[in-house]
Amino acid sequence: MTLPEGMDKVMTPTLFVAGEREAKETTASNRKLAVLMPNASCRIAPKLSHGWLAQEQNLHIEMVKAWTEDKGIPAVLEKCPGA
Repeated sequence: MTLPEGMDKVMTPTLFVAGEREAKETTASNRKLAVLMPNASCRIAPKLSHGWLAQEQNLHIEMVKAWTEDKGIPAVLEKCPGA
């Protein structure tokens, strides 16, 4: 994956989340972007796939609420290795 220039200057808080069973390219790009962007975070939804938002709706709602209210990410969402 080629990253756009200037991503290291994006200061907007950004959350990258993918299911553990997501395509490896997706989790790899999320991790790369989270490392590059100063205010980004990367999380993995364990044992879930691409459709994890629909599979675990309550977790999705809890995550969005916590993120938007700056209360931290639900502990079940694991930090991406290397991010």
